[in-house]
Amino acid sequence: MQIDQEEKYTKEKETEKSQFDPSKWIRSQYQNLQMSSTLAINQRSAELESQGRKVYRFGFGQSPFPVPERIVKKLQKNAFQNKYTSVEGIKELRQTIAKFESMQKTQDPTFYSENNVIIAPGSKLNMVDLMMILKCTTLITTPAWVSYAKQAQILDLPIEYIHTSFEDDYKIKPQILQEKLSKINGTVLLILNAPNNPTGQSYSKQELEELSVVLKKHPVIVLADEIYSFLSFDNDYHSIAEFCPERTIISSGISKGFGAGGWRLGYLVFPEQLSFLIKPIQSLASEVFSSTSSPIQYSAVSIFSSLHKLSEYLDKSIIILRSIANFGYKTFTKAKIRTVFPNGGFYFYIDFENFRTSLESNNIKGSQSLCEHILQDANVALLAAKNFNRDINELAARLAFVDFDGKLALDNFSYDHVQKNGFLTDSFLREFCGKTIEGFEKLANWVPK
Repeated sequence: MQIDQEEKYTKEKETEKSQFDPSKWIRSQYQNLQMSSTLAINQRSAELESQGRKVYRFGFGQSPFPVPERIVKKLQKNAFQNKYTSVEGIKELRQTIAKFESMQKTQDPTFYSENNVIIAPGSKLNMVDLMMILKCTTLITTPAWVSYAKQAQILDLPIEYIHTSFEDDYKIKPQILQEKLSKINGTVLLILNAPNNPTGQSYSKQELEELSVVLKKHPVIVLADEIYSFLSFDNDYHSIAEFCPERTIISSGISKGFGAGGWRLGYLVFPEQLSFLIKPIQSLASEVFSSTSSPIQYSAVSIFSSLHKLSEYLDKSIIILRSIANFGYKTFTKAKIRTVFPNGGFYFYIDFENFRTSLESNNIKGSQSLCEHILQDANVALLAAKNFNRDINELAARLAFVDFDGKLALDNFSYDHVQKNGFLTDSFLREFCGKTIEGFEKLANWVPK
């Protein structure tokens, strides 16, 4: 009797195991899907810190600065807003964004219509919805933000890459773009991110004009990811939308420039020529996320309607980031770590090619191995180049220079600390951004001498 019971139990467990075999339930493209590498490195850093290690957390690109106080107060005042909004977002916010982007790109305040703006709980959802409805090849320039290709892969879309180089400042050249587009049959979605994550690079007016000449010859829509444009290091930021507005969709939000990553608010802005995309995206969004948080939307209106009132916040944030970038660039260049000075945002794309022979002799091969050794030896957390659609053998990584208390830095900021060259003094950086500065030096000291 006991044996019969055991046999019955064993058979039941075998049946259960067979019924719940993951391969029977999970679609093939999702079976081996990994967590976003940016979130994974953040989690790994936290685990190491919980073990008592001091980790320089340069792997996760979250703004170090607080949300501006006046915007926080707007959120508090709008906490009572509890109703679903229209799927595309509240009219007041769409109006202010349309006017803001119109003035930024064309100086015509009516160029973009409020009806051609879509608000979503973060830029990622907007991008997924856009890719989901489009019937085209996704063209990605690398190094590229970790999620572009992953999103296209999840949706089973064809992907093509243009791999840029250190020698070209990690920017695409018109002739290379022309060659690539000539080989692609059918329509194309080109994702152009500037300032770029992970390189920090933007394009000059002339460079964009030359690219636009090529784009106009082909059936291309450009997704201009400008989420870091609020943190451009100079007053000469230009968008591809200035040169081919009829084929450019602008993607942006409040996470990077205003320290509001956790608030989750992003937007897409379409020119009239691409307004035929609005309805299918709205319909899709209505089945995916219904609407964006009402209090967040109402509080964000004042960001775009009175950006001038946040000019001091942005100016101080930019000076701090630009000064940290300058310190890092000098430190890395002296150590013979290759990098390009960023035009905005808070990233370096650092290259260790000069040390390949020495690194490989120590069995460090490829970016993942490189980052593992740096984390173990120097306690510096970086994100490997392979996550940015680069060759696995490339000895490079992204460094997010955000491991400091942004509120403390802003509270203690004074223009008296700004030197004639526009950079903060080293003493200010060491006192109020010290962990980031220390991390730079730890990394520079790690490389083979």
